[in-house]
Amino acid sequence: MVGRVLLIGSGSIGRRHLANVREALPEATVTLLRRPGAGPLDPVVAAAVDRVTDRLEDALGANPELAIVAGPAPTHVAHASALADAGVPMLIEKPLSVDLDGCVDLASRVRASAVPVVVGYTLRYHPAFLALEDALRAGAIGRPLLLRAEAGQYLPDWRPGVDYRTTVTAQRRLGGGPLLELSHELDLARALLGTPVSVSAQLSRVGDLEIDTEDTVDLVLRHPPGRDGERAADEPVSSIHLDLLQRPFRRTLRVTGTEGTLELDLVAATLRRISNDGSVAALPFRRPSDRNDLYRAELADLLGAIDGAAPHVGIDDGIETMRIIDAARRSDAVGSAVGVGTAA
Repeated sequence: MVGRVLLIGSGSIGRRHLANVREALPEATVTLLRRPGAGPLDPVVAAAVDRVTDRLEDALGANPELAIVAGPAPTHVAHASALADAGVPMLIEKPLSVDLDGCVDLASRVRASAVPVVVGYTLRYHPAFLALEDALRAGAIGRPLLLRAEAGQYLPDWRPGVDYRTTVTAQRRLGGGPLLELSHELDLARALLGTPVSVSAQLSRVGDLEIDTEDTVDLVLRHPPGRDGERAADEPVSSIHLDLLQRPFRRTLRVTGTEGTLELDLVAATLRRISNDGSVAALPFRRPSDRNDLYRAELADLLGAIDGAAPHVGIDDGIETMRIIDAARRSDAVGSAVGVGTAA
């Protein structure tokens, strides 16, 4: 049983992880690492942790057996690299970083130390997505041809009672913008169809939000070709739309194959198969009791990895999604499709 936990970051996501740690590991001693010069600590957080420090060396000196990296995305790689070198199993919040700088080195450190790592793409644990993935792998719609994913929500509605202009999502320097904040969809497409071989992207700012990032992203991904009988099939194509403008919140995923379509609505929590003849069948799955079930699942994933199981969403997943993000930025800069780098 894990007895010493290090939490890095006490923002909204850090507080969620802290509550889940206290639920899953009620006897654990929790050290909180904050950034130097941070303001007053939330009283609820202060009551739930055993020690607070602003020095990484002090935090590592407590010999944590598990760490949660939930500070701003630009700090993830530095913190995670130090934890990997110290052999501390960790959950790293998504995205893995704000760019590829340091990510490949981090992956090398993780492999060298054989430390368990989970990357926080929570939608990969959603029972509806898992049911869709199982149906796709079982051939329910034949060979996949097309994937369409969409996620959009008006940014001021994300965190009621909080000035959206002060949030991470609104600030480029903290890793904001939909390409990073809504990168779940890139991870889902990659998980289903493989890391794309090329990306075409347009990052736009079309709304009136007071932010310094893009507010709209449109991507076309070409995935590795599959096989159709004895011949190589054409490359499946994903189109992904992300924005900070839509009302109401929308998050959908649709995969079309040679023998039908799988359609997932993560807001309505519905999954259905549409046959080529137009008939529709709902596919069963266990509905989460609340959104926090997904965060509980990723913590359980890390605890299982500490016991020797392979993580469901590991460091390589985080790296490959960062490669797509990097390619999207390069594509937007040059105005054409670009290739996606290969794993180190």
